[in-house]
Amino acid sequence: TQMRDEVATLRTHVKELSAQQGQSSIHEDAATALANADTPVSGAGLKVTLTDAANAVSSRQSGQGQVRDQDIRMVVNALWGAGAEAVSVNGQRIGPGSFIRTAGSAILVDVTPISSPYTIEAIGDANTLSLSLVRGSTGDYLSSAESLTGIKLSAQSIKEMTLNARDNRSTRWSETIEEGH
Repeated sequence: TQMRDEVATLRTHVKELSAQQGQSSIHEDAATALANADTPVSGAGLKVTLTDAANAVSSRQSGQGQVRDQDIRMVVNALWGAGAEAVSVNGQRIGPGSFIRTAGSAILVDVTPISSPYTIEAIGDANTLSLSLVRGSTGDYLSSAESLTGIKLSAQSIKEMTLNARDNRSTRWSETIEEGH
């Protein structure tokens, strides 16, 4: 609660300073909320689907024919690099501090397990986003992954999609430390 009060006080202070300088704090708050994935967004974009091979071995440890966390990360990073304004994986919004990794036999987005088919949605120019998946090192990587492991990748332009806000956890137990302590 002390930390929440401090955050609220600092936000108020930033708004006051922005107003004194003639800046629109509303615009900055909206941009910050978008960058932090704190707000739902909608718009045109690209839907990418990665699917395990038909003959995939059931154990993620062997990796035979299964989409790997690094495959998903490769697609997500390529979409960000191509100018995506917002990205989600299987409905989990990606923001600062998000991670995609394997834990045991599951792929996790943050702490949520996901499974095939893996749907990656990105808001932005669908043509530009799509090109990012077939050109350069990303295109080489994904093409090799498809041919060597049998995973399937498809991309579809979507005229209107909505990505939910990220489930940002609030702090309950941590407290700020005063300088000098």
